[in-house]
Amino acid sequence: MTTGMKRLSALLLAGTLALGLAGCAVQNSAEKLPETITVGGSGEIKAAPDIAILRLGVESRGATPEAARAANSEAINATMEAVKAAGVDEADIQTSNIYLRNNYDGNGNVSGYRMSVDMEIIVRDIDKAGEVIDASIAAGTNSLDRVSYGLSNESELYGQALEAAVQSARQSAERIAAAEGRTVGKMLSVTESGTGITVYANPDTGGGTAVMDAARNTSVMKGTESVRAELQVVFELL
Repeated sequence: MTTGMKRLSALLLAGTLALGLAGCAVQNSAEKLPETITVGGSGEIKAAPDIAILRLGVESRGATPEAARAANSEAINATMEAVKAAGVDEADIQTSNIYLRNNYDGNGNVSGYRMSVDMEIIVRDIDKAGEVIDASIAAGTNSLDRVSYGLSNESELYGQALEAAVQSARQSAERIAAAEGRTVGKMLSVTESGTGITVYANPDTGGGTAVMDAARNTSVMKGTESVRAELQVVFELL
């Protein structure tokens, strides 16, 4: 056998050995894959809201578009000054949904104009929500759509809900494993499958006429909120 052929034979043998060893490694790796169990977990944290979100507005009428705009601008500016005087930061006042529409008489002719502007006001001292509502109405607000509630530490509460969801998932996995005489090992992976915030508001402040009644009484009842986390977790099964 020539020197070149000997070298070729050696290379082929080395390649064959390498492939064989690689095949063994893949087989051994597959054999070491752990058995797993996948379960869902949920966590819920309830808390009293500490901020109020007021959705209100002003609708003004006039014989001309300019007259309607001027009346609306005066009422909006007065409302903003009133709520700031009640302790609301200007950064927490936002206007939106500006509309200018025609008014019609019984014959379908234009009889005037009306302009409306919506506002969202965040009251960070929730105990002052009723005071802010009263101040806005006194200043010219004539539409109060809804009072809703929020949590200034929502992220922190959601973190607690996540921790509770992981604990819930492990408890479920351990119960299932115990039924077969098995145990649960470490967590291998986790997926957030859902989040949510449920508001349990007092029905007396749910919107419309009820909200106006609450405003007249300077009474806003905040209820509670629930921050919820949903997970899917894969655990090692021993």
